Amino acid sequence: MRCFAKSRITAPIDVHLMVTHPENYIQPFAKAGANRLTFHPETVKDPTTTCKKIMDAGMTAGVAFNPDQAVDIADNLFPLIDMVLLMSVFPGFGGQSFIPESIEKIRATRASIDQRDASIYLGIDGGIKVNNVRDVVEAGANFIIMGSGIFSATNYHERLTQIRQELL
Repeated sequence: MRCFAKSRITAPIDVHLMVTHPENYIQPFAKAGANRLTFHPETVKDPTTTCKKIMDAGMTAGVAFNPDQAVDIADNLFPLIDMVLLMSVFPGFGGQSFIPESIEKIRATRASIDQRDASIYLGIDGGIKVNNVRDVVEAGANFIIMGSGIFSATNYHERLTQIRQELL
């Protein structure tokens, strides 16, 4: 694994692991310079222990949920995470359409976070485009991941300007 630090990357590096046994990747990504490691809690026996291992490696922890999964975060897990990431498409390939039911899931998750700790980021990943970015932010997401919503454009500057205008 190439070291991010040697690549002179200064932005925080967030790694989203969509694998079984994510605990096997904690140390390699920490050594490579990652700042946050996000995993799917159903892939581990004990999410609390996994979060503690991530923190012991010098990173912050995030948990991710696929569209067909309920966001079920134990009270004892909340103090150990700094991000909840909701997938608004099924992982596998880019260019998928946003699943509209994700808006209500964002709202409910935002309410749950705000009841416990408002400092946790709520991220959304999948199918985010100019036509829905405002909806996901208004529903409570404060961290968005856009792939084809940006990179399918012929003019990236123009696309980023359109996104910014949607958020004003």
